[in-house]
Amino acid sequence: MTVSAGDVARERAGRLPELDPHVIVLFGATGDLARRKLIPGLFDLGRAGLLPDEYRILGTSLDELDDEGFREHARGALREFCRLQIGDEDWRALSERLAFVPSRADALAAGVAGAEQAIGREARRLHYLSVPPSAAGPIVRALGGAGLGERARVITEKPFGTDLESTSTPSGRTRTTPP
Repeated sequence: MTVSAGDVARERAGRLPELDPHVIVLFGATGDLARRKLIPGLFDLGRAGLLPDEYRILGTSLDELDDEGFREHARGALREFCRLQIGDEDWRALSERLAFVPSRADALAAGVAGAEQAIGREARRLHYLSVPPSAAGPIVRALGGAGLGERARVITEKPFGTDLESTSTPSGRTRTTPP
């Protein structure tokens, strides 16, 4: 059975609430997880109508890229790992929402502000950390220090530790970081 974007849109119109605008920040945006799963997954969600009407995706990593370089990276990821054919119109709809910012707190704050300005109003922020566990705490603290913890959620991709004791420390440190 195949579900089309139209099917999802009709279903959404009948049952799902309107989603708030979002700025999605992908930390580790040029890494393997982003290339294989996150970028294709966000593309599929957007095409199916399961992302907000207004959203922007900011990629950040230790690589030195500009917006166009990140878009090329994303297009390559979709060609290689997307399950469905990518039409020109589908690509345009996604690519105009993609931007890349350096992994510095000031650049991230400016990038999020620019994305919210493009949206035209305040947006919720989703920070997806596809980084080594040792980097999660410093990133979350930097987000808090840059004022990017407001209206935000943080998702960490990597597991912390190997048992209850070793998982408690990083989790506790990130949970106590002020917005």
